[in-house]
Amino acid sequence: MERQKSWIGGVRLDIFNATWPFAKLTVSQSTLELKVRFGVNMSFKHDQITKIEPVGSIPYIGKGLQIHHTLNPNEYPSKVIFWYFANDSKNLVDELRQWGYGAV
Repeated sequence: MERQKSWIGGVRLDIFNATWPFAKLTVSQSTLELKVRFGVNMSFKHDQITKIEPVGSIPYIGKGLQIHHTLNPNEYPSKVIFWYFANDSKNLVDELRQWGYGAV
């Protein structure tokens, strides 16, 4: 079984929003997956992510990360933001970079 780690939070996909706890971000060696309870499932390979950056300014309720990707905007939203409860979203961004995603 492949090692993985997950976080529960909310999501913004272009203009669609789902609050906590309706989104789950899961990282593994092969994919970064974002699943939303309303039937949205996205999967990114290493080479499909150009950048992952922290977003938000309100600790614990307004922190997250934006996933910049190269996938077709007709199939995947151009704006993909995962929101979660944290004091600093940089920690999660750094952890995802350690897995090999979104290195700048």
